[in-house]
Amino acid sequence: MTEKPKITVIGFGKMGQYYAGIFAKGFEVSIVSSRQVDKEAKAIGATRVRSLAPAIRSSQYVFLAVPINALDAIVTRINRYVGADTVVIDTCSARLAAERKLSQLKCRHFGIHGGVFTGKADPVILEFLEKHERKYESMSAEEHDRLTATGLVHFMAIAIDSYLSAGEKQQLKTGTVGPLFMKIIDHIKQNSKTTYKEPVP
Repeated sequence: MTEKPKITVIGFGKMGQYYAGIFAKGFEVSIVSSRQVDKEAKAIGATRVRSLAPAIRSSQYVFLAVPINALDAIVTRINRYVGADTVVIDTCSARLAAERKLSQLKCRHFGIHGGVFTGKADPVILEFLEKHERKYESMSAEEHDRLTATGLVHFMAIAIDSYLSAGEKQQLKTGTVGPLFMKIIDHIKQNSKTTYKEPVP
């Protein structure tokens, strides 16, 4: 019997759960999350692990399902444990900003979002995802962000919610464009408790 390839999924919000469930169909999946998600992980055929280092060291692949504002911290941490042959995949919607942060990795990486992949995709991962999820089209990060406003809107909503004080947000509600941003923030927050901001494990 052939041993399954190993993948560590960091972040277990909406995207982490979705992709971990797909990868569990052909990979040995470890979940790294700061939340107690042992039961949820087991339900999809994955295992929650307590420590980042051994999970990454034993995995050929690392899948990042964290918000873009968590990438700096995650990249710094996983760089301590990845090998030259490790492949990191992320699913941030703002591809250009994500690629800039991921360029600091000591290993190969690429990104996926929707039906698009940016960077040099690993054929094993891409073929597996195309078999179990959807077909992917190659696109530059710049082209992706130009063609889809989703990433930009999501990024702006996180930035506004994260960096403005409560008083500044209140002022924003009285402007012309501000109420629209506040509506977007509220909408994104309702998607899932962790889609918006998955805590850094």
